[in-house]
Formats: sequence, structure tokens, C-alpha cells
Amino acid sequence: MKKLLKIFSILACLALTAGFVACGGDGNKGVTQSNLSYALNEAEDGYVVVGYEGNATNVVIPEEYNGKPVIAIGDRAFFNCQTLRDIEIPDTVKSIGDFAFSGCWELGGKMNFGDEDKTDDDFYENIEIPDSVVSIGEGAFMGCNRLTEIVISDSVESVGENAFSYCGRLQNVTLENAWAVEAAAFANCDRLTNLTLSYKGQGPEEDVFFLGYLFGASNYAQNGQFVPASLTNLKIEECEEIPANAFYGCKRLLAVEINGKATTVGERAFAGCSAMTQLVLSKTVVNMGENVFENCARLSIYSKATAQPSGWATEWNGPARVYWYSEKEPTANPELYWGYSDGEIVEWAK
Repeated sequence: MKKLLKIFSILACLALTAGFVACGGDGNKGVTQSNLSYALNEAEDGYVVVGYEGNATNVVIPEEYNGKPVIAIGDRAFFNCQTLRDIEIPDTVKSIGDFAFSGCWELGGKMNFGDEDKTDDDFYENIEIPDSVVSIGEGAFMGCNRLTEIVISDSVESVGENAFSYCGRLQNVTLENAWAVEAAAFANCDRLTNLTLSYKGQGPEEDVFFLGYLFGASNYAQNGQFVPASLTNLKIEECEEIPANAFYGCKRLLAVEINGKATTVGERAFAGCSAMTQLVLSKTVVNMGENVFENCARLSIYSKATAQPSGWATEWNGPARVYWYSEKEPTANPELYWGYSDGEIVEWAK
């Protein structure tokens, strides 16, 4: 309850201050240059941006201040800077603090965190986050309503609670290590359509592998309540095990793709995903629990295995139809197989 009260108080503050020019700052102004305020972090021998006063649409954060590197953007540094559209962050910055850009309604377009392989064709319109950033604080980009796409690479070690909540135009999110993301990071992102997830290495001890965790749910039974109704496409790029009930009750999901190293899918992992029509399943899955696709009557499963592995439960697929992979149209029982034609899924019997 205290967490919810805190979020609502921040949103109320943003609403009350709409239209004011002054923005940014956590109360520690430090020293000021070019409308940016700095404070020295003696332990790390660098400066932290702690505030901004101005109404510019474009801000460039320098690599150095007073002969030392700029190593962080502090808590609330650009809080409620409603004219800010574009910002350039140097690769000396390691962390973005709590609510650092919260309420920057105009900030965004597309955003990339730590993707070294980004090409010129992937240039992100208004914000470029360097791969030096390893930490994104609580509510850091809350209410940045122009953000449409976010890519967070596995170089980012932590993403705080509500970091991107209330980003009302956000449509596409890629998380290259979802273990780094804390609860409700994408709460109330009501236009989110496409989500790509990877779970690399060992996760936390507490059970947080259910989709609703990213949106504010406290357990898997709340998936249907908290996962945005707009979310229709899910891709799991890397994950060793999909636990029981992970996507239970996600009633608006239409298409799911499970790639990579997944070996196990737990019982009822997709039960109640009643709108889902297509699931492409990695051939690496050797263990399949009971009733994984319970109440998925519209679903067609396209397994990249050529036949059912022996480790799959007898009652795994519920009412869903199952097709096994064949590179070419088989002469026997073509109605049981599928393949690709020009990159599209084809059921060979059709």
C-alpha cells in the first residue's frame, strides 16, 4: 500500500505542476553549469547530475565536469521537465536514478539501453543510452508518454520498480535479461503490443517468473488482470525453463514463439490463454507438463521437433491442435506436419 501511495502522489504532483517551466532536482543542487547542477561523488571520484533548470528541448550531458567524469544521473534530476524531447548521455554514465526523467512527457520515440550491435538503421530517434549504464532506478521514465519502443540489453543489471510505468504510447519492448527487471516496471502501459523476453542465467530465489509480475501482479492468478489487453505477441528468445502457470490466464495473447534453449515447460504454463491461435515451439523442449495448454481451443501448436519427445506428459496439449516439423511436404500423413514457405508457416495438408 505504501508503494501505491508513493506512485499516486508522484502522479498527482506531475498533474499539479503541468505547465510550469522549472523542473528537475532532488533538493541537492550542488554546483551549476549550463543549467545542469552537479554533486561530487567522492567515493567514485566523479560527478552526478542532480538537477536541471531550463526549458530546452535538447540537452547534452558532458562526459566531464570540473576535470572529473560525469558518472550518474541522480534521483529526480530531470523530474517533470515537460519541454525535454532529446537527450544525449555520455558513455561515462553508469546509472540513472529514481524518477530521473519521470514526467518528461515529450521525451522519447525509441530508446535503447546498452546495445553495442546497434546499426545506423537502428538509430533511436531521440534518446541514446550508452552501454555503460548498468542501473535504471525506480520510476526513472514513469510517464514518458512519447516512448514507443524500448530495448534493454543484458548489460543492464537492474531496472527498478515502475521504471517505465504509465508510458501510454509504448508498443514494443525487448528485455534481453528479464531477471534484471523488478515488479511493475511496465505497469499501466496500456498500448504495449509486442514483448520479447530472455531469462539468462539463474533467477532470483523468489518466484517472479509469471508475466503479470512485469505489470504489477503479485501472483500468476492475477496475470489476466494486470497484463495489458493490448499485448498480443510474445517471443521468448532465451530461457531454460518456463515454470508452471507462467502465462496462465493471459486471455488476449494471440501469437507466442519459444526459441533458444528452453528444455522444460511446466504444467498449465499457458492454460486459459483462450484467444491464442499460434505457438511456435523450440525443438529443445524435452519435458512438457500436464495441461500446459488447457482451455486453448483456438490454438495451433507448431513444434520444431519432428515427433513428440518421450518426456512430454500424456495430457499436455488440451484441445490444441499439434503439428510436427518437416522441411518438405511428407508423403505420409501430411496433415500432421508443418514447415516454412518463404518464411511463413505452412500446414502441409493445406
